[in-house]
Amino acid sequence: MSARAEHAHSEVDVRVEAGTPQRHATVNRTATRWRVDVQVEAGNFQLVAALEGDETPVVVAGPNGAGKTTLLRAICGACRPATGTIRVGKRTLFDSGTGIDQAPEHRRIGYLPQGFGLFPHLTAADNVAFGLTGRGARQKAGRAQPGARQAHREAGRAHREAGRAQPVTRLPQQQARRTSRAQRRRAAVAFMEEMGCAHLADIFPRSLSGGERQRIALARALLPDPEMILLDEPLAAIDAPARRSFRDQLAAHLAKRRRPAIVVTHDAGDVLALGSPRVYVLENGRIAQHGLPEELAKAPATPFVAGFFAGQPWSQPAPSPAAAPAPPTPSPAAPASTENAGR
Repeated sequence: MSARAEHAHSEVDVRVEAGTPQRHATVNRTATRWRVDVQVEAGNFQLVAALEGDETPVVVAGPNGAGKTTLLRAICGACRPATGTIRVGKRTLFDSGTGIDQAPEHRRIGYLPQGFGLFPHLTAADNVAFGLTGRGARQKAGRAQPGARQAHREAGRAHREAGRAQPVTRLPQQQARRTSRAQRRRAAVAFMEEMGCAHLADIFPRSLSGGERQRIALARALLPDPEMILLDEPLAAIDAPARRSFRDQLAAHLAKRRRPAIVVTHDAGDVLALGSPRVYVLENGRIAQHGLPEELAKAPATPFVAGFFAGQPWSQPAPSPAAAPAPPTPSPAAPASTENAGR
């Protein structure tokens, strides 16, 4: 079984555990805090970052080339840090000190890259459904039919002995596989309906616009309900009018799922839609500042931070030092001063 399928199976298992909000407490949902403290070397670029969070989304902002994508790739296992640790809940995904380095397919992390990563030979619905593909369904199908392989062998032997062109009985696993494929597609289409893109179900990626591809890629990342979700500019390719409604939809979905999420963005409007989450500002491979949006807006540590939050609601309650009170207007007693000046 491929590593990708193994990863998908893990994600399906997590989705089953999620259930309802009442069940979250019974499946040890308290172990959802996460912490990343890594040093990554990529050519001449060095990233040193430490950040943490819980079940609420965390935003990573910063200029181009600051290391935001490198950070996400290190967390999901696409690149290996030189040193550090990555922990999600009670699970250690990476620890350079002990030699732990879980494979990407075992980390149970959903990752939406900037390039979308859609399969060109699959329709939009099949792309979304791919995240649910895993060996779990096939293994369970086999276990549900004890002796299925033996029955198939006996059927084949009887067919050969009879010497007739009679079709061999279809394997129960094959029937279950075909059924589960249909179930995955139905789940994908239903989720696409929720995400507002079900009308794209039968269209291939080559016929989709950039914004439509991004919607499909986002749906594929969210559908398996991974333990942690990493979104690299999830709304960048969506035009401004659609972005406003879609960002609210994304924020509502992340709030409902109550699992760790890191959202990389260049748009302060995304931060506002996510409900004032903790923001980490990454510049030149280092965390320049972090805190709640209102804290960063009131006391920006760098020009980028000041510009990022400029004009946003968080910066309005606290006037900047540049807006000092104007000198008082002359009082009614001013004419007396004028008389003295003329003498």
